[in-house]
Amino acid sequence: MKLTKHVYLVGSGLQGIHLTDAYDCHVYLIDGGDELALIDTGAGMGVEQILQNIKDEGFHLDKLKYLLLTHGHADHSGGTKKLVEKTGIQVISSQLTAQYLENGDEESISLSFAKNAGFYPIDYVYEATPVDRIVKEGDIVTVGNLQLEVIETPGHSNDHLSYIMKTPESTYLFGGDLVFYEGKVATQFIPDCSVFDIGKSLIKLKDANIDCLLPGHDVFILKQGQSHINRAIDSIERLVIPSSIIY
Repeated sequence: MKLTKHVYLVGSGLQGIHLTDAYDCHVYLIDGGDELALIDTGAGMGVEQILQNIKDEGFHLDKLKYLLLTHGHADHSGGTKKLVEKTGIQVISSQLTAQYLENGDEESISLSFAKNAGFYPIDYVYEATPVDRIVKEGDIVTVGNLQLEVIETPGHSNDHLSYIMKTPESTYLFGGDLVFYEGKVATQFIPDCSVFDIGKSLIKLKDANIDCLLPGHDVFILKQGQSHINRAIDSIERLVIPSSIIY
C-alpha cells in the first residue's frame, strides 16, 4: 500500500489494518531508488506475505538491502531470521537489540510475560540471528538517495530507536512504539518499559517538525504529525502520563 512518494506499508497486523499476520506490527518499505529498506519485520509468521506485497508493488527483492529495527519486541523483530534467509538483507539495530536478537533472548524482550498474558502463542519462538550494523544517536543510514537519522528513544523498551527521514516534500518519523495517533503511547507492566524514559524520549522530538508520523501500530499520520507528538509532550510537561494504546 503506497503511503507517500517514498514509503509503502507492506505489513500490518490486528493492531493496524491486518494486511499480513495478526501478530505483525506495521512494516514500512522505504524506496530510495536504487535501494530499498524495511522498518521492522513483524513477528515472523507473515514474512512470505510481506515479501509478496513488496513484489506486488512492482519492486524486485534484489533491491531490498537494509532492515532497520526499532526495537527487539517480537512483533517488531521476530521475523528477522526469516527475512535474512530469504533475501540476504542487512540488519541494522541498536546495541541492545543486537544483543537480544543474536542470543534469541526471550526474557530480555519480555516475551515470557507476553506469552503468559496471551499476547503470543505459548509455543512461539524468538529466532536468533546476527546483526550486521550497530547504530546509535546521530548515526545516518543511507538508503539509495535517502538518509535516515538515528534517534535513541528508550522507554517503551530499553533498546528502542526511532528514525527521522527528511525529503523535499516531508519529514518522517518512523517511531516504532514511541508515540501514536492523538499523542498516545504504549505503556506496559513489563520490566523493560519505563514511563519516565518515554517522557524523556518524547521531549527530544519537541522541535522535530514531523509531517508524517509512521508508528508501529494503529493509525499512521501523513500530515501534521508533530501535532500528535506535541499532545504527548504536553501531557508529560504537566507530569501526566499520556493515554496508552494498550488496554
